[in-house]
Order: sequence, then structure tokens, then C-alpha cells
Amino acid sequence: MTEITAGIFDNYNGIDIQIFTIQSKNIVANVLTYGALLQSLFVPDKNGAFDDVTTGFDNIEDYNNKGRKDGSIMGRYAGRISNASFSLNDQEYELFKINGDPPKHSIHGGQFGFHTKIWTPKIITNGVELTYISEDMEEGYPGTLTVTITYEVVENELKITYKAVTDKDTVINLTNHAYFNLDGHSNWGKLNRHEIRIPSDFVLETDDESIPTGEFIDVSRTAFDLRNGVLLTDQILGFVPGSNGYDHTYVLKTEASSVEKLAARVESFSSGRVMEVYTTQPSVQFYTANIFTGQVGKEGVVYEKQSCLALETQFFPDSPNRPEFPSTVLTPDSEFFETARFVFF
Repeated sequence: MTEITAGIFDNYNGIDIQIFTIQSKNIVANVLTYGALLQSLFVPDKNGAFDDVTTGFDNIEDYNNKGRKDGSIMGRYAGRISNASFSLNDQEYELFKINGDPPKHSIHGGQFGFHTKIWTPKIITNGVELTYISEDMEEGYPGTLTVTITYEVVENELKITYKAVTDKDTVINLTNHAYFNLDGHSNWGKLNRHEIRIPSDFVLETDDESIPTGEFIDVSRTAFDLRNGVLLTDQILGFVPGSNGYDHTYVLKTEASSVEKLAARVESFSSGRVMEVYTTQPSVQFYTANIFTGQVGKEGVVYEKQSCLALETQFFPDSPNRPEFPSTVLTPDSEFFETARFVFF
């Protein structure tokens, strides 16, 4: 049995930001209308004690002032687009330059991506549905795009469904940017008691600005090989080439398909919590919070470098400029439909 209740989380520019609590026997998820974001996620440990396993903040001002996207929906295009531009139907589209030093590339939808928008909610069976209409040429993207994000909780599973339709050819890549630490807020610390397994044979090769080169790296005999499980100690994170931690696209499949696949399995040997992530998307971006600087979050917890991890199920970065990658083009006669499931044990 899933119970859903609604309340007011905060007021932002005179608008009440609603919070929806979606609760089963095994999971309590709190979702906001701001950014369609997952504000908290409570799951039990090996002794049955519930704790919040995601990062976040207690008010909207902190989400804005601290420049964070914790738990938010990323769009229209999650990840990077090189040189903040792409060509579609022989027309060039320019996007907001927000990534790089100086800014050169686009990332996570631009200056005011979906994570900054106020979404329209609707309570449904087992969860909440949030809708946002992105107008033609918002952030430089063509087409009026109607996006619907659904959060559902059933027993020990949180499911996120992404849907979108457009009135003009466009590109789209949606994901949720939650950060996890399975020890929970009462025992928040480094990831060094977390083991991760990602059943992927390849990661995307990137240049020194994290833009894909188009090549695939075989993970065999490298620090990228997570197929049999790796404990995320400081030593292991230091072995990762180029970034002193993981921020890499793991390839789950090389073409778009509706078939769901295991993207990752994470286990905390301290709390005993296990999380498995399943997705219909062709890749998962694994990131170990390498540039966190100690922001104070919920319950006064300090989010230090590499104290949490993100598993962003998505299409490949820079796909609009890489015709060899699975296509992210959405046309008026089709629907964007992808799912991600977070299952806890």
C-alpha cells in the first residue's frame, strides 16, 4: 500500500513550492514541484532503521545559492554538448555556454535548465506526476516540448518515468541527478565502505574537457572495470585516470532500445543497505562528487568531496554532435519514454 500526502515545502518568488511524500512500508520519498526534484529518500538499514540516503537542502534558497542540482531533473539535455551548439535538419542551434574555463560548452540544459523550473503536479496511483512545458527556443532548443516526470513508490522500489512530446524536431536527454550515500545522514561520511558494481565492458573516452572523442575504452585491466564490484576507498578513487575519482559514462548498450538493464549495484558494508539501479537508457554516468567543497545540507550534514555518488541514467553526452551514438532526436510523431528504477534491499 502506497500513501501520498501533499504539503508546502517553501515559498519561492511568491510561489508556494509543494512537497509530496510518497510512502510504502519500505521507502519514503519526498518530491518537490521545484525542479521536479527528489528532496529526500528514506530507506531502512540492516536493523530496520530508516534514514535519508540522498543529498539535498532544507529550502529553495540553498538549492539556488549553492549552485546545486541535487535530486533534480536535468533537461532539455542532461550532460555536455560540445561548443554549446549542434546541427539539426541542416540548421545550427546555439546554446548557453556554461561549462569550461572559460565557458565553452553546454551542460545540463543551460543557464536555466529544468532543475530551475516549477512543475505542475498531479497525484496518481502510487506516486506523483509532474509536468513542465518548455517553449520553442527555450535555452536555444527548437520545439515546444511537453515533459512529464512520474515518481512512483511500490514496496522497496522507487521508479522514475520520463515522457516527452514535441511539436518540432528537437534533441532531448533527461535524467535525475540524485547523489547517494547508503550510510545515511546519521552516519554520513566518505564512500570507503561502499562497493559498486557496474556491468559494463566500455566507458566513453573523453578529452581533457570531458567531451567524448567518439571512442570506447575497454575497461579490462583498468580502474574503470567495475564488473565484479570495487570498494570505493580513497586509494581506488586515486587510481582513476585524469580525475582522481569517477566521472565517466559507462556504456550499457550501443543503440536505443526499450529493454531494461541493470545499470549498477551499490552496497554499504556499514549500513547493510543495497541499491540496484535499472534503466532503459543506453548508459549511466557514474560520478563520485569529486568537486564537492563541504556545503552544509539537510540536518546540518556537511557534504565533503567524495562523500556521495551519482548514477545518472541517460543517453551519451554530446550525442547531437555524434551521429555514431544512439540518437537523441525527438520528432513530433514519436514520444520520448524512458524509465529508471531504484530498488533497495
